[in-house]
Amino acid sequence: MKQNDYRSPFAASMVTLAATLFVLVAAILFTLHQQAQNARKDAEEAQRVKAELATLQDKQDRALEAIQQQLAQRLEEESSRLHSMLEDNNRQLSQLVTAVDRQSEFPFPRLRKDAEPTVAQAEAPPPVQGPSVPSTDVQGEDLEPIKIELPEAFFGGTPIEYWDAHLETESNKPRPPFLAPRGTVNVAKGKPAASSAAPLQGDLAQLTDGDKDYNKRSLIELPAGLQWVQIDLGAEYKLYAVLVWHFHEGKRVYHDIVVQVGNDAEFKDAVTTIYNNDFDDSAGLGVGQDMEYVENHKGRLMDAKGINARYVRLYSQGNTANDMNNYVEVEVFGMK
Repeated sequence: MKQNDYRSPFAASMVTLAATLFVLVAAILFTLHQQAQNARKDAEEAQRVKAELATLQDKQDRALEAIQQQLAQRLEEESSRLHSMLEDNNRQLSQLVTAVDRQSEFPFPRLRKDAEPTVAQAEAPPPVQGPSVPSTDVQGEDLEPIKIELPEAFFGGTPIEYWDAHLETESNKPRPPFLAPRGTVNVAKGKPAASSAAPLQGDLAQLTDGDKDYNKRSLIELPAGLQWVQIDLGAEYKLYAVLVWHFHEGKRVYHDIVVQVGNDAEFKDAVTTIYNNDFDDSAGLGVGQDMEYVENHKGRLMDAKGINARYVRLYSQGNTANDMNNYVEVEVFGMK
């Protein structure tokens, strides 16, 4: 009789199942291994791309920085070149004006805006204007022109849009020499100054430091409203002229200019007014008969008529550009 097979159907099924599970587990493990490899590759690729992007960004930043530096350098060079050109042009124009001033003999006639010239005036040639003499009695004295050093003229800015019947016609001709007794000098140089209000810009020492330039660094600015600056000459002098420069970078007219001298620092006793163009008495110092004028590098020369005084006070009340009160330099010509 033939011996029976030891493998039963159940055992065969278990073997088949075990083989299937082995194959399935192997497939899963292979798949997981493949996914892990792919993830590692993706991570490496992402890291590489990130590094490349960082490198590109760094190169771009450096390139932009280099371009900005080049542009800034070129802009600075161009600005410096243009500034030098403007300075050269201003210097040449100033030299030309100075040369014309020195050669000119006939100033433009100054007519009030509200005055119509007569036929005789219109047809007559301009009179020869020689040196001006102080309005005081200096007969028999040895006279000579006072020494005035003018600052550089400013060329530029916008035309002034202001007209008034009390505004004199601006002249580009030189001021006639002002004669005073020999030995008359600027007695205000370096003298202390005071003001009605603290300066918003600049220092009061600049008022008598000799710097008359139109640059804003030379400027003293007082607040709006009626304000004054005052110079203490330190002793009583015989005064012949006061010369004042307000801010002269561009055309502007300063209002209510009143200049007084005296020996009382409070200006309450024995005050003499040597200049007043406050035609409507808005400053409360009296109605003036002097003309308003356009500020320029020549400043404004005022005849002090040989009066004896220690203190000089100058008033103003805004200008055509703004409400501020600006001063650059004041010179007082006199002698003991």
